[in-house]
Amino acid sequence: MGGGVCTSYVAFTAPLWNILPKLRFAQFPWRWLLCLGIPFSLLTTMGVRRWTSRVAIYVAMLCVLAFVWHHLLPPWWDYAPDLREMQENMATGAGYEGTDEYTPVGADPWAVDKTAPRVTVDGPAHAAIRVSEWRAERKEFTAEMSAADELVLHLFNYPAWRVEVNGRMVQASAREGTGEMLVPVEAGTNRVQIIFVRTWDRTAGAWISMVAVVFVLVSLRKNCAAVCCDLVMRTILIATSNPGKLRDFAGAAARARN
Repeated sequence: MGGGVCTSYVAFTAPLWNILPKLRFAQFPWRWLLCLGIPFSLLTTMGVRRWTSRVAIYVAMLCVLAFVWHHLLPPWWDYAPDLREMQENMATGAGYEGTDEYTPVGADPWAVDKTAPRVTVDGPAHAAIRVSEWRAERKEFTAEMSAADELVLHLFNYPAWRVEVNGRMVQASAREGTGEMLVPVEAGTNRVQIIFVRTWDRTAGAWISMVAVVFVLVSLRKNCAAVCCDLVMRTILIATSNPGKLRDFAGAAARARN
Protein backbone atom coordinates (compact mmCIF):
# COMPACT_ATOMS: atom_id res chain seq x y z
CA MET A 1 0.00 0.00 0.00
CA GLY A 2 2.71 2.46 0.97
CA GLY A 3 4.71 1.73 -2.17
CA GLY A 4 1.66 2.18 -4.37
CA VAL A 5 0.76 5.51 -2.78
CA CYS A 6 4.30 6.85 -3.11
CA THR A 7 4.57 5.63 -6.70
CA SER A 8 1.33 7.39 -7.65
CA TYR A 9 3.06 10.76 -7.17
CA VAL A 10 5.72 10.03 -9.78
CA ALA A 11 5.24 11.65 -13.18
CA PHE A 12 4.88 8.42 -15.18
CA THR A 13 1.68 7.54 -13.27
CA ALA A 14 -0.12 10.64 -14.59
CA PRO A 15 -2.28 8.59 -17.03
CA LEU A 16 -3.73 6.67 -14.08
CA TRP A 17 -5.17 9.90 -12.68
CA ASN A 18 -7.07 10.36 -15.95
CA ILE A 19 -8.17 6.73 -16.37
CA LEU A 20 -9.29 5.81 -12.87
CA PRO A 21 -12.84 7.18 -12.38
CA LYS A 22 -12.62 8.51 -8.80
CA LEU A 23 -8.97 9.32 -8.17
CA ARG A 24 -9.09 12.72 -9.83
CA PHE A 25 -11.92 13.80 -7.54
CA ALA A 26 -9.87 13.46 -4.35
CA GLN A 27 -10.01 17.31 -4.27
CA PHE A 28 -6.36 17.53 -3.20
CA PRO A 29 -3.95 14.86 -4.49
CA TRP A 30 -2.01 15.04 -1.22
CA ARG A 31 -5.04 13.60 0.58
CA TRP A 32 -4.03 10.29 -0.98
CA LEU A 33 -1.14 10.33 1.51
CA LEU A 34 -3.66 9.58 4.26
CA CYS A 35 -3.40 5.95 3.16
CA LEU A 36 0.21 5.95 4.39
CA GLY A 37 -1.07 6.07 7.97
CA ILE A 38 -1.72 2.32 8.05
CA PRO A 39 1.73 1.13 6.87
CA PHE A 40 3.39 3.82 9.00
CA SER A 41 1.59 2.53 12.10
CA LEU A 42 2.48 -1.08 11.29
CA LEU A 43 6.13 -0.31 10.63
CA THR A 44 6.34 1.72 13.84
CA THR A 45 5.02 -1.15 15.96
CA MET A 46 7.25 -3.66 14.15
CA GLY A 47 10.38 -1.56 14.41
CA VAL A 48 9.95 -0.28 17.96
CA ARG A 49 9.51 -3.13 20.45
CA ARG A 50 9.84 -1.32 23.77
CA TRP A 51 6.70 0.32 25.14
CA THR A 52 8.64 3.27 26.52
CA SER A 53 9.97 4.08 23.06
CA ARG A 54 6.51 3.72 21.53
CA VAL A 55 4.97 6.06 24.09
CA ALA A 56 7.72 8.59 23.38
CA ILE A 57 6.99 8.42 19.65
CA TYR A 58 3.25 8.80 20.24
CA VAL A 59 3.74 11.84 22.47
CA ALA A 60 6.14 13.42 19.96
CA MET A 61 3.65 12.93 17.10
CA LEU A 62 0.83 14.44 19.16
CA CYS A 63 3.00 17.47 19.92
CA VAL A 64 3.78 17.89 16.22
CA LEU A 65 0.09 17.70 15.34
CA ALA A 66 -0.82 20.24 18.02
CA PHE A 67 1.89 22.64 16.84
CA VAL A 68 0.89 22.37 13.16
CA TRP A 69 -2.79 22.70 14.06
CA HIS A 70 -2.33 25.99 15.93
CA HIS A 71 0.52 27.64 14.01
CA LEU A 72 0.76 26.32 10.43
CA LEU A 73 -2.79 25.36 9.45
CA PRO A 74 -5.28 28.01 10.54
CA PRO A 75 -8.80 27.90 9.03
CA TRP A 76 -8.77 29.45 5.56
CA TRP A 77 -12.39 30.60 5.39
CA ASP A 78 -14.50 29.29 8.29
CA TYR A 79 -13.74 31.70 11.12
CA ALA A 80 -15.88 32.18 14.21
CA PRO A 81 -18.31 34.68 12.55
CA ASP A 82 -18.76 32.30 9.60
CA LEU A 83 -19.60 29.41 11.92
CA ARG A 84 -22.12 31.56 13.80
CA GLU A 85 -23.76 32.57 10.52
CA MET A 86 -23.91 28.92 9.44
CA GLN A 87 -25.55 27.94 12.72
CA GLU A 88 -28.13 30.73 12.40
CA ASN A 89 -28.92 29.72 8.82
CA MET A 90 -29.47 26.13 9.91
CA ALA A 91 -31.69 27.22 12.81
CA THR A 92 -33.87 29.41 10.57
CA GLY A 93 -34.07 26.79 7.81
CA ALA A 94 -32.31 28.93 5.20
CA GLY A 95 -29.47 26.42 4.90
CA TYR A 96 -25.87 27.20 4.11
CA GLU A 97 -23.70 27.44 1.02
CA GLY A 98 -22.16 24.10 0.15
CA THR A 99 -19.31 23.34 -2.21
CA ASP A 100 -19.71 22.11 -5.76
CA GLU A 101 -18.03 18.74 -5.23
CA TYR A 102 -20.74 17.71 -2.74
CA THR A 103 -23.73 18.58 -4.93
CA PRO A 104 -25.44 16.31 -7.48
CA VAL A 105 -24.54 16.46 -11.14
CA GLY A 106 -26.06 19.56 -12.75
CA ALA A 107 -26.74 21.36 -9.46
CA ASP A 108 -25.57 24.92 -8.86
CA PRO A 109 -25.67 26.14 -5.23
CA TRP A 110 -25.04 29.72 -6.29
CA ALA A 111 -28.18 29.78 -8.46
CA VAL A 112 -30.52 28.64 -5.68
CA ASP A 113 -32.74 31.29 -4.09
CA LYS A 114 -32.03 31.09 -0.37
CA THR A 115 -35.24 32.93 0.51
CA ALA A 116 -37.48 30.58 -1.50
CA PRO A 117 -40.12 28.55 0.36
CA ARG A 118 -39.51 24.89 1.05
CA VAL A 119 -42.15 23.83 -1.50
CA THR A 120 -43.53 25.86 -4.42
CA VAL A 121 -45.31 25.17 -7.72
CA ASP A 122 -43.15 25.16 -10.83
CA GLY A 123 -45.96 25.75 -13.33
CA PRO A 124 -49.19 27.76 -13.65
CA ALA A 125 -51.27 25.62 -11.29
CA HIS A 126 -52.44 26.93 -7.92
CA ALA A 127 -51.71 25.00 -4.72
CA ALA A 128 -52.31 25.08 -1.00
CA ILE A 129 -49.21 23.53 0.58
CA ARG A 130 -48.86 22.52 4.20
CA VAL A 131 -45.51 21.16 5.44
CA SER A 132 -45.98 18.79 8.38
CA GLU A 133 -42.41 17.50 8.73
CA TRP A 134 -39.08 18.76 7.41
CA ARG A 135 -36.13 16.94 8.92
CA ALA A 136 -32.69 16.17 7.57
CA GLU A 137 -33.59 12.70 6.23
CA ARG A 138 -37.37 12.91 6.02
CA LYS A 139 -39.77 15.43 4.47
CA GLU A 140 -43.56 15.24 4.49
CA PHE A 141 -46.18 17.68 3.22
CA THR A 142 -49.56 17.87 1.50
CA ALA A 143 -50.46 19.88 -1.58
CA GLU A 144 -53.99 20.72 -2.75
CA MET A 145 -53.50 21.21 -6.50
CA SER A 146 -55.87 22.92 -8.92
CA ALA A 147 -54.29 20.99 -11.80
CA ALA A 148 -51.53 18.51 -12.46
CA ASP A 149 -48.12 20.14 -12.20
CA GLU A 150 -44.68 19.83 -10.64
CA LEU A 151 -43.61 20.97 -7.19
CA VAL A 152 -40.20 22.56 -6.64
CA LEU A 153 -38.53 21.65 -3.38
CA HIS A 154 -35.83 23.64 -1.66
CA LEU A 155 -33.76 20.45 -1.80
CA PHE A 156 -31.15 19.00 -4.13
CA ASN A 157 -32.14 15.87 -6.03
CA TYR A 158 -29.68 13.35 -4.58
CA PRO A 159 -30.04 9.73 -5.78
CA ALA A 160 -30.72 8.47 -2.24
CA TRP A 161 -34.03 10.36 -1.95
CA ARG A 162 -37.10 8.13 -2.26
CA VAL A 163 -40.26 10.04 -3.21
CA GLU A 164 -43.81 8.80 -2.63
CA VAL A 165 -47.00 10.60 -3.61
CA ASN A 166 -50.19 9.24 -2.04
CA GLY A 167 -48.35 6.04 -1.14
CA ARG A 168 -47.10 5.49 -4.69
CA MET A 169 -43.42 5.81 -5.54
CA VAL A 170 -42.68 8.41 -8.22
CA GLN A 171 -39.54 9.42 -10.06
CA ALA A 172 -38.34 12.88 -9.11
CA SER A 173 -36.29 15.00 -11.49
CA ALA A 174 -33.90 17.93 -11.18
CA ARG A 175 -34.74 21.50 -12.04
CA GLU A 176 -32.58 22.81 -14.85
CA GLY A 177 -30.10 25.43 -13.73
CA THR A 178 -30.31 24.80 -9.99
CA GLY A 179 -30.62 21.02 -9.54
CA GLU A 180 -33.51 21.38 -7.09
CA MET A 181 -35.93 18.46 -6.82
CA LEU A 182 -39.07 18.42 -8.98
CA VAL A 183 -41.94 16.19 -7.84
CA PRO A 184 -44.84 15.46 -10.25
CA VAL A 185 -48.30 15.67 -8.65
CA GLU A 186 -51.89 15.30 -9.83
CA ALA A 187 -54.89 17.55 -9.37
CA GLY A 188 -56.48 17.29 -5.95
CA THR A 189 -54.94 16.24 -2.66
CA ASN A 190 -51.36 14.98 -2.80
CA ARG A 191 -49.61 13.60 0.27
CA VAL A 192 -45.86 13.62 -0.41
CA GLN A 193 -43.23 11.73 1.58
CA ILE A 194 -39.52 12.04 0.84
CA ILE A 195 -37.12 9.76 2.72
CA PHE A 196 -33.34 9.50 2.49
CA VAL A 197 -32.72 5.76 2.07
CA ARG A 198 -29.58 3.63 2.13
CA THR A 199 -28.18 3.04 -1.37
CA TRP A 200 -26.45 -0.15 -2.50
CA ASP A 201 -22.94 1.32 -2.22
CA ARG A 202 -23.47 2.26 1.45
CA THR A 203 -24.79 -1.23 2.15
CA ALA A 204 -21.82 -2.81 0.40
CA GLY A 205 -19.43 -0.60 2.37
CA ALA A 206 -21.06 -1.62 5.65
CA TRP A 207 -20.74 -5.32 4.81
CA ILE A 208 -17.09 -4.89 3.80
CA SER A 209 -16.37 -3.13 7.10
CA MET A 210 -18.18 -5.87 9.04
CA VAL A 211 -16.21 -8.63 7.29
CA ALA A 212 -12.97 -6.76 7.97
CA VAL A 213 -13.81 -6.47 11.67
CA VAL A 214 -14.56 -10.20 11.89
CA PHE A 215 -11.31 -11.01 10.11
CA VAL A 216 -9.33 -8.83 12.53
CA LEU A 217 -11.01 -10.41 15.57
CA VAL A 218 -10.31 -13.95 14.31
CA SER A 219 -6.69 -13.05 13.60
CA LEU A 220 -6.28 -11.55 17.06
CA ARG A 221 -7.78 -14.66 18.65
CA LYS A 222 -5.35 -16.94 16.83
CA ASN A 223 -2.40 -14.73 17.76
CA CYS A 224 -3.48 -14.64 21.41
CA ALA A 225 -3.84 -18.43 21.46
CA ALA A 226 -0.35 -18.84 20.01
CA VAL A 227 1.14 -16.44 22.54
CA CYS A 228 -0.60 -18.24 25.42
CA CYS A 229 0.73 -21.60 24.23
CA ASP A 230 4.24 -20.20 24.06
CA LEU A 231 3.97 -18.77 27.58
CA VAL A 232 2.67 -22.08 28.95
CA MET A 233 5.45 -23.98 27.20
CA ARG A 234 8.13 -21.70 28.60
CA THR A 235 6.67 -22.03 32.09
CA ILE A 236 6.65 -25.82 31.83
CA LEU A 237 10.21 -25.92 30.54
CA ILE A 238 11.38 -23.87 33.45
CA ALA A 239 9.34 -25.79 36.04
CA THR A 240 10.53 -29.30 35.13
CA SER A 241 13.85 -30.88 34.34
CA ASN A 242 12.63 -34.37 33.37
CA PRO A 243 13.50 -34.97 29.68
CA GLY A 244 10.60 -37.40 29.24
CA LYS A 245 8.11 -34.96 30.67
CA LEU A 246 9.50 -32.21 28.48
CA ARG A 247 8.86 -34.31 25.36
CA ASP A 248 5.29 -35.02 26.51
CA PHE A 249 4.60 -31.35 27.21
CA ALA A 250 6.10 -30.33 23.88
CA GLY A 251 3.89 -32.76 22.00
CA ALA A 252 0.77 -31.62 23.84
CA ALA A 253 1.57 -27.97 23.19
CA ALA A 254 2.14 -28.67 19.48
CA ARG A 255 -1.18 -30.50 19.18
CA ALA A 256 -3.02 -27.70 21.00
CA ARG A 257 -1.48 -25.11 18.70
CA ASN A 258 -2.52 -26.99 15.55
